[in-house]
Amino acid sequence: MDRQQKKAEPKGWGERLRASQFARISSLYLLLSFTSTHSPGGAEDQVLHRAEAHRVYSVLKSHGADLGDGAAWKVAFTIASESRKYSLDPELILAVIRVESGFRRRAVSSAGARGFMQIRPFVADALAEELGVEKWKGIESLDDPVTNVKLGVFYLAYLKQRFGDLRLALSAYRWGPTKVQSRLEAAQSVPRGYAERVIKFAALYRRQQRSFL
Repeated sequence: MDRQQKKAEPKGWGERLRASQFARISSLYLLLSFTSTHSPGGAEDQVLHRAEAHRVYSVLKSHGADLGDGAAWKVAFTIASESRKYSLDPELILAVIRVESGFRRRAVSSAGARGFMQIRPFVADALAEELGVEKWKGIESLDDPVTNVKLGVFYLAYLKQRFGDLRLALSAYRWGPTKVQSRLEAAQSVPRGYAERVIKFAALYRRQQRSFL
């Protein structure tokens, strides 16, 4: 997880998130449902998808992700498919996982964020409702690495759609959309250190993937 302590959102943020921001998430979900590719179609797509999952798997294993081989493959295919679904690079998702949790699926921050993508339970509850996650069991479900990745990728896609800028989306993922929005409205600078770290690692993984081919 990020070495820096996660700062809590302003009091009442959870209610505002559920009421207003997740109205936007609902709209985004409908949009993405029509525009995304949920699974590779033709044989060539399937081959490319498997190759992409293999590259993701190699990164997970190289970082010592605390997963058995079977679970690592499930997470690798999830990262590959969910990234494609929401038009995000799998290398970006790997970079978020590296900065957020250091590839430790049991990581828990001082603010209560959990798992590979460090999602707080109240945010996860709202995301799971929007995505229609079956048999959602709160923290127990959030601690499942596949579910954790699915929620995290969807949340990042929502933030990118909302702010229209990857760096702002990453900053909002780290600091919370309320803080980022309020700083933008006040014409104040938005902390970019986290976003730059993620982008740096994503670029590193892309270079590694090119050498993998």
